[in-house]
Amino acid sequence: MGRQPLFSRGKMKFVALLVGVVPVFALTACGAASQTPAKQKASGAAVQIDVFSPFSGANAFIGTTFNLPPVKMGAALINAAGGINGHPVSVIATDSGTDPADALPAIQRLFVQHSGVAGMLGLDSSNAPALAPVMNSHKVVTMSLAGTASLDKNTNAYFFRLASPDSMMGTALAQSALHFGYKKVALIFDSSGTSQSDVPGIVKEYTNHGGNIALNETVQVDQASYRTEVAKLKAAHVQALITETDPQTAATLYANMKQLGVIGIPVIGGAENDVAAYFTSVAKAVGGMAAESKFMYVENFAPATAPGQAYFNAQWAKADPKGGAPVPPQYALYDGLNIMALAMDEAHSSTPSVYLHFMKKVTYNPGGEVVSNYAQGLAALNAGKKIQYEGASGQLVFNKYNWPPQGFELLKLTPKGALKSVYKQTSSSVGAYFK
Repeated sequence: MGRQPLFSRGKMKFVALLVGVVPVFALTACGAASQTPAKQKASGAAVQIDVFSPFSGANAFIGTTFNLPPVKMGAALINAAGGINGHPVSVIATDSGTDPADALPAIQRLFVQHSGVAGMLGLDSSNAPALAPVMNSHKVVTMSLAGTASLDKNTNAYFFRLASPDSMMGTALAQSALHFGYKKVALIFDSSGTSQSDVPGIVKEYTNHGGNIALNETVQVDQASYRTEVAKLKAAHVQALITETDPQTAATLYANMKQLGVIGIPVIGGAENDVAAYFTSVAKAVGGMAAESKFMYVENFAPATAPGQAYFNAQWAKADPKGGAPVPPQYALYDGLNIMALAMDEAHSSTPSVYLHFMKKVTYNPGGEVVSNYAQGLAALNAGKKIQYEGASGQLVFNKYNWPPQGFELLKLTPKGALKSVYKQTSSSVGAYFK
């Protein structure tokens, strides 16, 4: 399906947080319209939800753009509906830093300063393998977009993924290249764990189907030049480039590609590239969005045709009228918060060891009432009904490893900054990686 223009309302304006643990945000009812009547005003002790993400350094955009804004909006909507079991939600934000070595100390400070955290949204591929067991030992339900392969067979009961693993993302990227008949490609991925965890899936799927990876380069983020790597790319004479980097790295990489005359080959980007800042950075480097649109594609887990998506979009526009159009990771983090909140409501408890057992019951419940936002779900639970939440990113049916098998789609950038779907893949096709 078509996507809204990424830049029609301007670039998102969220300030990076530069301290280790940020005090609780005041999240009051935002006055957003609900599809069900709101109950009495939330009161009493707050239910604390932490957003653990980079808010400084090269990957700060992950926290400031992908993770924090949808959680803040979702919390405001929960409070407007009466809160979790009548209690307001407070969001705290913990800066994991860009260096994985900083993540564990940040978690430790979090538990010292906020011992009553009821849930966490965050962790990324660079730190989730080390920190998921920590969250499990503290018995804090954690919902994450981390896709690293070491968690594909996750055994941490408190750790949930909100999207398919990066190994499946890599498979999808390879299948897209093969779909268009590209039999010789180059890979250029930055050194972050989020990007690197895509690569094994690409290599396995692409080479298993006769593809030739002529160049496989890992670049350090935010360097002054990538001319050496681009020279190798030019010499490889490939049909397409598959890549994933942060926006700053992309700006330099594509500037060097233009200087060395490599601009023009098809480029297929991973999901981390589906952010307004990335496309803007590339456009500035190559001569504008129209020039970029001639070669740029991006892969992402398929945006759902779901009842909750239109509602999210409307609330997003109200929360920040000048912000950019939402992208799938933002849908997922918002849905993750709602799933935790509704599990707490059904369990009549915000204690993670109690509501953990209701997480899958509110997402897959055949015969239950389908609800698409928190207010609807709360109203149904208050009426004594069982529910099945299908939110902004669709229904998330968690498997035994606590992640939802999903399909993917390839999107093409248009000259006006929109993303248009050009190729869709089912969860079963990309799931072949695990067979």
